[in-house]
Amino acid sequence: MKRMKTAALSSRARRMTAVVAAAWMTASLLAGCAQTPTADCGRYHYSAGSTVNPDQPHRGAFKLVVILLDLSSNSPQMAARIDGDVHRYLQAAVDDGAFLKVDVDGGYGTQVQSLGCFDGTQPFLVTRANQIAQQKSQAAAVNALDSTLKSFIRSVKVSARGSASRLLHEAPEQVSGLRGNAPYPVGSVQVILWSNLLGNTNTADCLNVDGVPGIPAYASAIAKRCFSEHQLKPVPDAAMDILGVGAGAVNDQQSLLAVDLADALCAEYGSSCRASPA
Repeated sequence: MKRMKTAALSSRARRMTAVVAAAWMTASLLAGCAQTPTADCGRYHYSAGSTVNPDQPHRGAFKLVVILLDLSSNSPQMAARIDGDVHRYLQAAVDDGAFLKVDVDGGYGTQVQSLGCFDGTQPFLVTRANQIAQQKSQAAAVNALDSTLKSFIRSVKVSARGSASRLLHEAPEQVSGLRGNAPYPVGSVQVILWSNLLGNTNTADCLNVDGVPGIPAYASAIAKRCFSEHQLKPVPDAAMDILGVGAGAVNDQQSLLAVDLADALCAEYGSSCRASPA
């Protein structure tokens, strides 16, 4: 299944799309998060009290990383591509310790899904008293997390229409809730959005770019509208990375528009936001 932005629709087709999708933004923002069964990767959560492979006691606060995946496809190739982009965050969690929350949005008509052990309620960390044993355990752990994430992405139903709006709208409350309910102290917070930013939804969605010209001024206006209408809100005390920008673009105009939009969103989120083209 695949979703990517198409060329501008005819006025009649656009009206029909608007009628079908008019309630998308409101309904999707109110939709709950579906949660898949807990995966085996929970064994790599921090456990200093384990009687089998106890972690070394963690000193200081754990990082909180919230990963938001706006899926345009659930193909094996897309799963591998996304995992390749977020792999370094999984590796850092295993090596240094971090809470990891992963939410996946398949688009219009679907629920945001959260994967069991990636629910952000327990931190990941793999440390051993023996350095060789630690290296082997960490390698096994990150391989398991990679595999689990790719399988999860491939299992998600993907709609023909969607955008990153719902994930970004819910991000501030996600971070606040996870930080407030964490069983260990939380230090720095990082939000990772993986999205091609080529939303194809309806005019009520501020991140719908169907038919929008690839001109920086348009991208800036889109970002400002998102925040002025409160569809998107700042995430206090959090850094943000935007990855996958322009992935699947079918022409240079789409690619440039996605890049300009990512830069415009970062301008609204602040200096701690960085964007990386696909």
